[in-house]
Amino acid sequence: MKKIISSIVFIFSIALLSIFITILVSENSNIVSYLYKDKIVKEVEDKISLNVNFNDLRVKWEGLNPQLIFDDLSLYSKKIIVLF
Repeated sequence: MKKIISSIVFIFSIALLSIFITILVSENSNIVSYLYKDKIVKEVEDKISLNVNFNDLRVKWEGLNPQLIFDDLSLYSKKIIVLF
């Protein structure tokens, strides 16, 4: 019985440590911007039919819910309008 409880506590500790490290790294580095910027831009452009541009992407965590913070967000129309 002690071995089972010890194993459960160990697994729970590893899970908490993994969550903590994920939050710590993603909040205090620009790894999210580096890894996911192009994917996020493509998804947003596909959904709203506008060109999207932003300089930086930061993550702020509220519990287990991430908030994405975009710096210098710009939206452009995909249509080219020629003015005479």
